Amino acid sequence: MTGYAWRYRRNVLLALGSSLGGMAVMALVPLVTKMIIDDVVVEHRRDMAPLIALLIGAALAVYAMTYIRRYYGGRLALDVQHDLRTDMFRSLSRLDGRRQDELSTGQVVGRGTSDLQLIQGLLFMLPMMIGNVLLFVISLAVMVWLSPLLTLVALAMAPALWYVADRSRKRLFPATWYAQGQAAAVAGVVDGAVTGVRVVKGFGQEEQETGKLREAGRRLFAGRMRTVRLNSRYTPALQAVPSLAQVAMLALGGWMATRGQITLGTFVAFSTYLAQLVGPVRMLTMVLTVGQQARAGVERVLELVDAEPSLRERPDAHELPADAPADVEFVSATFGYDPERPVLKDLSLRIEPGETVAVVGASGSGKSTVSLLLPRFYDVSGGAVRVGGHDVRDLTLDSLRAAIGLVPEDSFLFSDTVRANIAYGVPDATEEQIRTAARAAQADGFISALPDGYDTEVGEQGLTLSGGQRQRIALARAILTDPRLLLLDDATSAVDARVEHEIHEALRGVMAGRTTLLIAHRRSTLALADRIAVLDGGRLSDFGTHDELQERSALYRRLLTDPDELGGVERDPVAELARDNGHAQENGRGPDRGRAAGNGHAPGGEHGASTRSARAVRSARTAAAESGGRDLEAELDAEAEMESEPVSAKRRVVDGITPELWRRAGDRSGSSAAEVAGAAGPDGSRPTAAAAAGPGIAGALAGMPATPELLAKVAALPPATDTPDVDEEQAVRPEREYGLRRLLRGFGRPLLFALLLLAVDAGAGLLLPVLIRHGIDDGVQRLALGAVWAASVLALLVVLAQWAAQIASTRMMGRTGERILYNLRVKIFAQLQRLGLDYYERELTGRIMTRMTTDVDALSTFLQTGLVTAVVSVFTFFGILIALVVLDLQLALVVLATLPLLVVGTVFFRRQSVKAYELARERVSAVNADLQENVAGMRVVQAFRREHLGVRRFTERSDGYRRARVRGQWLISVYFPFVQLLSSVAAAAVLLVGAGRVNGGTLTAGALVAYLLYIELFFAPVQQLSQVFDGYQQATVSLRRIQELLREPTSTALAARPREVRSLRGEIVFDDVSFRYATEDPASGESGEALSGVRLRIPAGQTVAFVGETGAGKSTLVKLVARYYDPTSGAVRVDGTDLRELDLAGYRHRLGVVPQEPYLFPGTVRDAIAYGRPDATDAEVEAAARAVGAHDMVASLDGGYLHEVSERGRNLSAGQRQLIALARAELVAPDVLLLDEATAALDLATEGLVNQATDRLAGRRTTLVVAHRLTTAARADRVVVMDHGRVVEDGTHEELLAAGGRYAKLWRTFAGEPETAGV
Repeated sequence: MTGYAWRYRRNVLLALGSSLGGMAVMALVPLVTKMIIDDVVVEHRRDMAPLIALLIGAALAVYAMTYIRRYYGGRLALDVQHDLRTDMFRSLSRLDGRRQDELSTGQVVGRGTSDLQLIQGLLFMLPMMIGNVLLFVISLAVMVWLSPLLTLVALAMAPALWYVADRSRKRLFPATWYAQGQAAAVAGVVDGAVTGVRVVKGFGQEEQETGKLREAGRRLFAGRMRTVRLNSRYTPALQAVPSLAQVAMLALGGWMATRGQITLGTFVAFSTYLAQLVGPVRMLTMVLTVGQQARAGVERVLELVDAEPSLRERPDAHELPADAPADVEFVSATFGYDPERPVLKDLSLRIEPGETVAVVGASGSGKSTVSLLLPRFYDVSGGAVRVGGHDVRDLTLDSLRAAIGLVPEDSFLFSDTVRANIAYGVPDATEEQIRTAARAAQADGFISALPDGYDTEVGEQGLTLSGGQRQRIALARAILTDPRLLLLDDATSAVDARVEHEIHEALRGVMAGRTTLLIAHRRSTLALADRIAVLDGGRLSDFGTHDELQERSALYRRLLTDPDELGGVERDPVAELARDNGHAQENGRGPDRGRAAGNGHAPGGEHGASTRSARAVRSARTAAAESGGRDLEAELDAEAEMESEPVSAKRRVVDGITPELWRRAGDRSGSSAAEVAGAAGPDGSRPTAAAAAGPGIAGALAGMPATPELLAKVAALPPATDTPDVDEEQAVRPEREYGLRRLLRGFGRPLLFALLLLAVDAGAGLLLPVLIRHGIDDGVQRLALGAVWAASVLALLVVLAQWAAQIASTRMMGRTGERILYNLRVKIFAQLQRLGLDYYERELTGRIMTRMTTDVDALSTFLQTGLVTAVVSVFTFFGILIALVVLDLQLALVVLATLPLLVVGTVFFRRQSVKAYELARERVSAVNADLQENVAGMRVVQAFRREHLGVRRFTERSDGYRRARVRGQWLISVYFPFVQLLSSVAAAAVLLVGAGRVNGGTLTAGALVAYLLYIELFFAPVQQLSQVFDGYQQATVSLRRIQELLREPTSTALAARPREVRSLRGEIVFDDVSFRYATEDPASGESGEALSGVRLRIPAGQTVAFVGETGAGKSTLVKLVARYYDPTSGAVRVDGTDLRELDLAGYRHRLGVVPQEPYLFPGTVRDAIAYGRPDATDAEVEAAARAVGAHDMVASLDGGYLHEVSERGRNLSAGQRQLIALARAELVAPDVLLLDEATAALDLATEGLVNQATDRLAGRRTTLVVAHRLTTAARADRVVVMDHGRVVEDGTHEELLAAGGRYAKLWRTFAGEPETAGV
């Protein structure tokens, strides 16, 4: 940290120098007061005017020094915070794939928000703290000069302070480290629930997520309460030491004064010095509290700053020569994400310059891994990867990645305009170049139709666009870079057949003469390839042309053989339909039924005849598969037997589970899953590995640096067992209005009791000057030692009462504050669960995270450290004013004369500072959003070599936040020294007036001394308020932001009396449904409607496929059925009831949803499958996986069903994620199944297994399928063709082919007959 601060040595020197100078002046002021009392008031030896002028001059000097210290010290803290933030971001942008896989986005955001805020707060306090050390030293020197004996009192205070502070440091650090780990765990829960919101809502699991938040929040509460209890031991003790020293000084000093060993002025000076030390000691306690938290924060932030990629560029790395041939070679390449379990094994593959090679294989066979090794996101553990004859490890990363254009499988887009996303890799591209790339990717048409065309903001991760639209923009982004090597990882999986055909035609021109690697699942993609590599279990099974592989590779034929084709669906079955027309007529399916739809009636009549006949056709297909495909199946079985045993061979099934797949890696005991993974929690989730480490450590270890010594210190702490005991049912209820009163509702009594304790604390502090006055007037001046002893004993009792009150108030305020914050976290999170998807599409995840992290942390900091100090300071401030009036009204009027200036200055400052803090809060939200988005999209950033530009943009945003805070810091630097100046002027005026009155006999010397002590005490509360005001302003703005979130109306509001949903028959009716996304601009002149006048009736148990061009409204229909949104007009009805009248959670529990991009939460595979039914047994989980064909894939994973799934499922392939998502949907036994292109990332063979499984289950549920693979549509009972938000055709597969309309054209394009489709 010293190195960071020393970058701004000018600010360091100014802040420290002014702090030392100001404190030195303050240390000498009591000497001037002594001279006035001794030489002017008592002995009349000096003139008053020069000494008063000296006091005023000292006050002005302190004002100037304090302004410099505050302003430049504040700038220093903000500059260091900015540097740490940008260095952390820069370090993150360097991390390779392996290090990125270890990251938790929630942890990173936590370090970039809470930890950096703590560090900034500590740095802001340090200059004053160092100045206070000088004040202590100078005060001690002056006190030795005045009276060595009395100085022993102060010296006795030093070791006591040191002992308490040292004990505090040793125990508080591990406690705060643990608590901050829990805070990061809370951030992780929020990040998962926000980024996976579609899955949460799709399965109606808002309560499960709220349960996770409550569990993490309780652990955080317990951890922080342990810290509060430790604070209550040490903080009051630190504050009691100076007060005990004052009592000792009263007794010893009074005794010495009565014996004539010291003068009254010396006695007053000593009292003043000790009073001056109260403020610094209070600050010391605050610094210790914040310092321990900041120390943990520094370690966590510096761990990221110092993180080194496991993959490094060699010192002698050279650029890829511009004339190097664009060939690619894998030479015996071996690689595993876990080095113990290689994904690729001894892979040797050569791609010639200008050649296009496709890679095919089953899910998890290593296809995407091949594409990740080429741009060197990972390094092989054995063998080599070469480009242009050069080992990629010998090349500079910049030159290697500049030669590669990547279209990743997840098509990540940034929250920017369409134009900026396409030009991401070439920021200076011209408009024509951007449009040319868009046209090549078949994206220009839909982009031009967007409300703002190429200037349309796409929202976070591009989620305001359909999956196909995102893929085309990602493809245009890669094409624009004009790479020598093109990597397409299933780049057209989310587009329809016609668009895919057009993209392929355009790609032929783009790929001409360009080396291209395709990761392929669709047969149509393989037509682009010159040769095809077949992967099997990470090994190269075969390599050749399509014709060669068809002839010699049974595995290839299996992967690329469409199960529907085996089942009798021919490439153009119109002739077959004509031959069997009579049979079809018998089943109510004449060709005349395939018509342009829109009348809202299901083909086949009211009673679902079409459903029955469709099932008959499916049964016929299955029978044909069993006969017509027998030879192929026999061949595949023989090949499988020769090559290796199936993964499930020889596995016993016991009580519905395969025991070998329910053991953690390294466990051979045969323990059940529950025994190994730990019992499920209240929310159904299982503990993580960290949670299993032992009580008190759960959840704290994730993503945190820890040494054995630190863990031992944490384990040695008292157990963290406190519970919040709040009304959680009340907390989760929605609030129309939410302010400070609502925030504190239900906590009135403990708050009132805590405030009473604080009043006792403040009152005790105010009694000491009164007792000192009596000691002087009744004891010192009358030489009555008994009065001195009496005042001293009373003062001792007051200090002990104050100590006890501080212990109790610290615990009471700490517990009450943490209960309030727990209640607030639950309330905010529950509100987030209520809000519709439109809110998440408008708001960046980073901004939402800011509400739950930075804003709640601001309230936490204020409630934990600031509020107590503020309340005591306010009580002290007004108590002093009352005491001044009671002691002497005339002198009180002198002091009150400064109040008008104080009021005017305060009103001005408050108005200006609120503006500055609101601007700062807005900008820090943008910074957090940028951080979160870049962490999520880091692979795209690196692939397009935008690390430096990304760092520059992040730095600019962080600097904007810093500048907004500097403005607020300037206001603070002007205002608080001004208040201090007024207090000093008031003290000088009191001395001037009071000295005359003492001489005139209308005021006692004791009263004047008490007055001076009270005015000296004015410095302490004002100084302390200045420290907490920064936190108060941040807390005020944060509360306002939280209010805005809590007042946000939900777009899918619950009915006043929702109908309970226990089960559904599954009849779905779209009744004249129109819908417009909230992100569209109605004033743009475009219709903007995603759906328009849709009328459909889907009988219960029917399987309906929605097809059409990308952006036609297919996914929107499915989202309306899931009630992610409500229609703009019309209604969606299930079993005759408007969805808006149903209990939303109960309804969604009857749905099974598989989204376009399956999101998985961290945990085990078992947890991922059981997400929709956390209470499912292990046997039920395994049965669901078997039902959708995912069991063998799970069996191939290390640990089987207990294999750890990383954040978002990043350690699994897209196909593996989709299989788990299908099993997740199957487990809930849904009445309505919603599949949004649910098999896009699967090879055809695996898709066939899934389809056969879903066919067996289709009669039990209504199924809506968004289909781009038309073989998926052909399996359905009914096909609905969408175009521009309208239903244009509706019928069976055969009927629509016979009708020769849009569907027939799509089919012919899909079948490889583009000329007949008029393309």
